[in-house]
Amino acid sequence: MQNAWHFAWSAVENADKYNISIDGTVAASNVEGTSITIDGISFAEGSEHEISITALSSNPAYTESVPTKAKMKYTISKGKIKVNLEKPDGSSAGSKTYELNVGSYYIQNIIKPSDIPSGFKLTTEPVQAEVLNGQTTEVTIKLEAN
Repeated sequence: MQNAWHFAWSAVENADKYNISIDGTVAASNVEGTSITIDGISFAEGSEHEISITALSSNPAYTESVPTKAKMKYTISKGKIKVNLEKPDGSSAGSKTYELNVGSYYIQNIIKPSDIPSGFKLTTEPVQAEVLNGQTTEVTIKLEAN
């Protein structure tokens, strides 16, 4: 997955620039200030990485610092949507739970045709639901007869 990543750190006395490395490769150099957003970094789900920041000084009286290193593990936040299917007469046609990445979804885009009972179809009115980290969002969607 490719994203923009924001890194921030505390200032180092006498430093005026910083180098940021990811897994030993310089991702940004001569960064002024104590934060940066880097676009285009790709990490695989569950992968572990080492981030290091080296303080630099334009003052010749100071050398570059020993890199400060941190380990990170990339995980995607997930949650669930439980979709309750309701027949036109108001009775239950069952339910289905979907595990999804955190975000906003139109229910009509996640329900599989095989999850809809025979003789019914989804209504055309869009229904939207939010997937929250580690939580189950419950939504009821009305069915129409075919």
